[in-house]
Amino acid sequence: MNQENIEPFSEAELDEAHLAVKEILDPLNDDEREKLNAVLSALLNFAVSKGQDPMRATGRAVVGLAWLVMPDLLAGRSVSAIAQDLGCTKAALSAYVARASRAFGIRCRGQCHAWNFRPSPKRP
Repeated sequence: MNQENIEPFSEAELDEAHLAVKEILDPLNDDEREKLNAVLSALLNFAVSKGQDPMRATGRAVVGLAWLVMPDLLAGRSVSAIAQDLGCTKAALSAYVARASRAFGIRCRGQCHAWNFRPSPKRP
């Protein structure tokens, strides 16, 4: 991995993240924490990929999920534009978006034109 392209977190960014997490977690009871843990585990199991190039696949899965859940996080850009920045095809990134959409039952405004979208087949 090319360490030159990694931007380190500043102390202020780490402090801000710590405070945000503290504000969310402190008021939770044990049952709510277990539910949060289940959600986070499902997200990580979805995102972390194995295979020939797991880092690249994991990155694309996270970006696809982010585009689906919080498109504003990616400046509301299209899948095509994001795929170009990632150096992959629109079809490749769209596959991750569709997989996330099916896995979590979420659709976003960017998918409203997806006339060919079908839910995953039910498994017996």
